[in-house]
Parts: sequence; structure tokens; C-alpha cells
Amino acid sequence: WGDDETLEAPDPEVLQRVETILMPGSPENPFQSSFIQWRNYLAWRLLSDSGARRNEVKSASVDRVLASNNRFEIRVSKTVPRTVPIIDLTANAFDVFFFEHWLELPENSEGRRKGVLFTDAKGDPLTSGKFINRMFLAVRAVIGPLPWRLTPHTMRRAWNHLLSLKLDRLPEGKRFSPQQEAETRIRIMGWSENSRQAARYNRRHIRETADKIAQEMMDQLYTLSDQEEAPL
Repeated sequence: WGDDETLEAPDPEVLQRVETILMPGSPENPFQSSFIQWRNYLAWRLLSDSGARRNEVKSASVDRVLASNNRFEIRVSKTVPRTVPIIDLTANAFDVFFFEHWLELPENSEGRRKGVLFTDAKGDPLTSGKFINRMFLAVRAVIGPLPWRLTPHTMRRAWNHLLSLKLDRLPEGKRFSPQQEAETRIRIMGWSENSRQAARYNRRHIRETADKIAQEMMDQLYTLSDQEEAPL
């Protein structure tokens, strides 16, 4: 596979649809209990904001989500630990889950004693990211047939795709150089400085931009041609 297939990401419209489904209290939410709805929604928000790996989110502790500073500290990582920004929506989701649900877990439960953020309703830590897999499978069942690319891991690709869209909207004088773009991807994704992943996403971004310009150029050409041939 070339870069197009291996870096394919869910479209922004699909991400918005998932957000609507997983919002606690949504009639489309496939999970019943308020605890699970808020737990899963918080996991979804952390994946969305940070592009973190599934295991990086699953391994979070309660003291690593700094809601007051809008930061998420990723300390369990197969590559580079890091601190990444989160938005107010995610910080608020953490506050609701923590104060209304997590603090209601049994005080003698392992999750409470060790400060594990993601547990079951009894307070037992979730030792794998399977609960995130189940969350995505349940959402896909609600949405209906979708490309294979809506998975926990493709949320990293989605973050990189949204970065490309954001950079394209910047004013001319504030555009990133290829090096700045790569450095941004490396820092947030937690790649090593020797990783080739950032360069791959940069190439994809350049290809998408070039394709868009070429299409607009040809559309403009034939629009002008039609105008010139139109009868008076």
C-alpha cells in the first residue's frame, strides 16, 4: 500500500457523528449506564484531542488529566511520554466523570487506591484497551456500513488530517514550514525524532494540496472556456 491507503483517516463529518452518538444521554448511545457512558465519552474525547494510542489513553491515571490547565499527561507510552493539550469539552467531561462517578467507586477498590482513571463499575482497573475497541464496534453498529478506517488507531490519522486542514487555513504569513509541520506532528504524536511518520504525513498533505490546486485550476479553465463560447 502507498501512503494514501495506510494513512487514511475518518472524515471530520464521521467524527462529529461519533461525538453525537457517544454524548452521555444521547438516545443513540449504545451503552446503558451513566457510568459507562461518561467513562467511554471521556476516553473518546482524549483520543480525539490528543491522537494518543489506545493503550496511552487506557493507562491514564486520574492525576494525569489536568482539567484546570487543559492538559493530558501521557506517561505510559511505547515511544515518548508527553503532555498534550485538551479542549474545554474534554476537561468538562473529565470533571463530570471524576466527581459524579469515579469518586463514587468503592474506596477499597483497586482503581480508587491506585488512582486508575478507567475502571469497571466496581472499581477494578481495565487492564486492556478492549473497552475502547467495544466502544468503536458499538458506534459502528449504530452508524451503519462504514469504511474500515473508523478504529481506535485511525484516530491518530484523524488528528494528523485535521492538522493538515488547519494549516491550510492559516494566513499566508503564518504558514508552517515543512520542518515546523513535522516537528508539530512528532511532539503531539510522541514519535521519536528519527521517525519517518511525520514526513509521510507531510507528503500526504502536500499531495492533497497539490491535487486540490490542480482541480481548481482545471475547473477555472473550463468555466472560463464556457463563458467565452456562450452566445451573446
